[in-house]
Amino acid sequence: MWLLILLFLITAPAWAESGFREKYECDSNLFNPAKLFSPDNPLNPA
Repeated sequence: MWLLILLFLITAPAWAESGFREKYECDSNLFNPAKLFSPDNPLNPA
């Protein structure tokens, strides 16, 4: 019985959805610094 529960707990995350829902996605990409500091913004550090 314990083996079955352990097997379920190990394989359960494999069924989860990967990625983000569209509701939580935004146009800005935090991991792309070229897009983070656009040159036309005067408040960006030089």
